[in-house]
Amino acid sequence: MNRNENECHLAAAELNEFISRHAGRGYKVERVNRLRGGAQKAVYKIECFGGAAFILYVWDLAVNYFREETLEADPLTRSYASGRFKANAEFLQRHGIGTPAVFHVEYAGERYPFDFALAEYAGE
Repeated sequence: MNRNENECHLAAAELNEFISRHAGRGYKVERVNRLRGGAQKAVYKIECFGGAAFILYVWDLAVNYFREETLEADPLTRSYASGRFKANAEFLQRHGIGTPAVFHVEYAGERYPFDFALAEYAGE
């Protein structure tokens, strides 16, 4: 799928659906900004009317700077994709380490050709 480098992987209507279903009703997306610095995934800050915010992590090989290495790595040991992200978040929470809440994780092939996770925004 070709997309503008700043264009979000999910449309506003899809984001509203996921946020309503997994974080609660009453949120409506106002703006989505791609954050810089992710070498293996796209990261977006989703700002909603009323001040709430979320983070969308997207693991899409099309935007992975280490695509070749990722494809060549052993799937059981590579650090790429949402499975490792979800496992690490659960581990930290089980051990009482404060981390942003992960509301939803979806794996490639369920509805989209990429993994993604919707999480609490814990900045500012």
